[in-house]
Amino acid sequence: MLKASIRYDDLKAPVELLDGGFLFGDSRIEPFGHRLLRSEALIGPGRRAVIVRERLADDQRPAAEARRLDDAGVEAALAALEAYPLDWLSVVWDPAGRAVRFACSHWGLAPIYLRGDSDQVTASWSPSELLVPGELPVDAVAASRFLAGSACYGAETMVAGLRRLTAASTIAAEPGRLAVRYPPSSPGVTPADVAAGEDPVTLLLDATAALMELRPLRPDRTAVEISGGMDSAITSLVAARAFGPGLLSYGAVFEGDMGRDQVARRNLIVGTGGMADLAVPAARLAPYGVTSPRRTPLTVWPHDENYPEIFEPMIAFCAGAGIDALITGSGGDELYPLYPHERGGAAPSDRGSLLTERARALLPGTGDGYPFAGVLESAWVAAAARSERLLRHGIWPVYPFHSRLLTQFTFRLPAQLRHDRRLHRMSLTRLTGDACFETDYVKETFGPTLNIGLARNREFIQALVADARSTALGLVDGPAAEALAARAPDSLNADERDTLFFLINFETFVRGQPARLA
Repeated sequence: MLKASIRYDDLKAPVELLDGGFLFGDSRIEPFGHRLLRSEALIGPGRRAVIVRERLADDQRPAAEARRLDDAGVEAALAALEAYPLDWLSVVWDPAGRAVRFACSHWGLAPIYLRGDSDQVTASWSPSELLVPGELPVDAVAASRFLAGSACYGAETMVAGLRRLTAASTIAAEPGRLAVRYPPSSPGVTPADVAAGEDPVTLLLDATAALMELRPLRPDRTAVEISGGMDSAITSLVAARAFGPGLLSYGAVFEGDMGRDQVARRNLIVGTGGMADLAVPAARLAPYGVTSPRRTPLTVWPHDENYPEIFEPMIAFCAGAGIDALITGSGGDELYPLYPHERGGAAPSDRGSLLTERARALLPGTGDGYPFAGVLESAWVAAAARSERLLRHGIWPVYPFHSRLLTQFTFRLPAQLRHDRRLHRMSLTRLTGDACFETDYVKETFGPTLNIGLARNREFIQALVADARSTALGLVDGPAAEALAARAPDSLNADERDTLFFLINFETFVRGQPARLA
């Protein structure tokens, strides 16, 4: 939501508003300029803050302003953020001190990244801007966990010293140090029966619509993502109900029997909602091709969207069509947890088969998970994966299913409505008048498209793995990795394919760089 370069010696300087940014001395805080956001500086004698937040639909205040308050007024405004219904981020400092505190809401839609030095802290929603030219210090633990397919959601990134401000957390920056504080774990909820006369479908659809309508969205500048799956189907159809027909929609479509079923569902959704639709054939944009963003080192981060080859051109098209807000069903899976007594036994994964003993020794503690703060961490992972690309195109993400209030509702549903996302299926029958999501729906997968990309680009992939930085760093068994890359994609089982996928995505990021473990 912002970029910043803050020198600790400047914290005592007066704050001025200039060209939408906040200046003090040689330091600057630059909010992301977007009509759905507003920013303000709160200037007290002993307490100062800059707040960037999503704008409410009825908020007619300027896009940026500076207000002078007493210190109690600054603290009251900061405390009120906890009840703010949409996303926000704050930067707080004491002009007599040498520390800056960054904090964000539970939404975590567009995280910022921070680097701390002895004299300043820099921050950006684009982590690539914070890389130091000529060096790439790789965090050994984060890299090993990523290569094993068990990366944790947290402040650590693949680049040592670079931190991510995670949802509902804070980072206190002071000379030479970034101190991370994760949120306290929220109390769990207990499933309950639906109250007499209560209609869960209506409650879900009305809540989803209300979360969209909180924002000043404009139909001519809003797009919806339609995959053919249930999450995007609900958000796009609710958006069409709220804002009318003609919304721009987009999505990748697949080949074969899976693709035919997916296209039929997309046609049902598009026809019901009256969208202006763009359907992109996924196989034409399979991973790792010569035009792939992954072919350029340090461009697509390992934590990034799995298929930038597909989503980058679709997002660019939206931007060219004047779109500045994107509604998706991200977080829909996370609305329906299975509690421990409801889960069956899961087969153990073997996605870390390429790791060396040295790397395996770094894995204990993997999968402990982020403190539960009202939203499941995989929803935040998905938001972080795409946010930089969206913001680079001037598009703000709208993910209604990331709402903590909405999860409190669905987490309390009885098991029969949570299992197999039954409430989603019932809601789509209500929205479309067609029961196909209840009777004849198998979730689409990118697996076949990944196999196409692996097969088309075997020479590039084998050369990449033969010169793997992860091998040189002592994290991956080189001969085993080369043997895996040499196999035909169709011969790989799911764990083997995932293992190769993680390896390639790590290597395309660090390719040709002077990487070292730190």
